[in-house]
Amino acid sequence: TLYSIFWQIASGQSQRRQANVDWRSFIDAADALIGIEPENADAYYRRGVAWGNIGEKNADSKDSKKGLASFQKAIEIDDKNVTYWSAWLILMRGIEHRDPTVNVDAGFQKAFKTNPDSATLRILYADYLTRKDRGDEAKEQLKKAIESEPKSPSGHIAMANYLVGLQQYDKAQAALLAAADIDSTLAEIYLQRSRIFRIGKKLDDAVKVLQDGVAALE
Repeated sequence: TLYSIFWQIASGQSQRRQANVDWRSFIDAADALIGIEPENADAYYRRGVAWGNIGEKNADSKDSKKGLASFQKAIEIDDKNVTYWSAWLILMRGIEHRDPTVNVDAGFQKAFKTNPDSATLRILYADYLTRKDRGDEAKEQLKKAIESEPKSPSGHIAMANYLVGLQQYDKAQAALLAAADIDSTLAEIYLQRSRIFRIGKKLDDAVKVLQDGVAALE
């Protein structure tokens, strides 16, 4: 079926060869699928990814806005899908410097109305705020991420990364240990803890953490 062919095209491309991806073929496949299934949110999402990549490659806001429109259509069909919201917001972030009509803050507030308890969106917003030198606001978003999904390590890991940026290494380690209490099989936790120890010239501790990580992942 066209649906299966589309997904073969979409999933068969390696990220390592992304620069050589024929994004126009993604758009053609998505458009064909939408013609058959006009309420297929995933097809709009894939089309948005394609237009977003074309716009980034060509630095063309018109193409990027076609991506935004496709993501918005996917969101209209399924407004609880955090992946769609995330893609829309990431593309907005990517083009705001060349398009003053793009309001990323307003986009996040719109996303939170539908998904107020999404740690993923809170972490994404915190990253945006940090890059805008709005650290206090970023920290509040990370706290909300942890509160909204207390059984997820993601908020604690993001908080640790934020604290490393402030050179608050002891607090960062504590956040990573909190993440490990939730899921001790995440390599990212051990790598970040080891990195912090290396920054502090605690090389023995850095090695031991990596050894602990290897044991936990076996």
